[in-house]
Amino acid sequence: MALPMDPAEQIVKDDAYDVDLALRVWQLAVNTHERHTCIVKCKGWWYKNFAVASEQSTLARMAICAASSEHRSFYRKKVRSV
Repeated sequence: MALPMDPAEQIVKDDAYDVDLALRVWQLAVNTHERHTCIVKCKGWWYKNFAVASEQSTLARMAICAASSEHRSFYRKKVRSV
């Protein structure tokens, strides 16, 4: 991602992240490996947050189960094992 304009805010853990946003989008569009890596990371983040939301909120669990048959079967198995 592009770094902030203020030099004091330009703290990057790794030089790999010091890439302009337009260049990063282009890399995702043309590079299959980059695209796959991004999808894997996004799915992991998404499912982790699904789990947190479903554990903290009954309403969120019902909404997630209504939207996804995969999650619905997972939560049914989880309730049966308790």
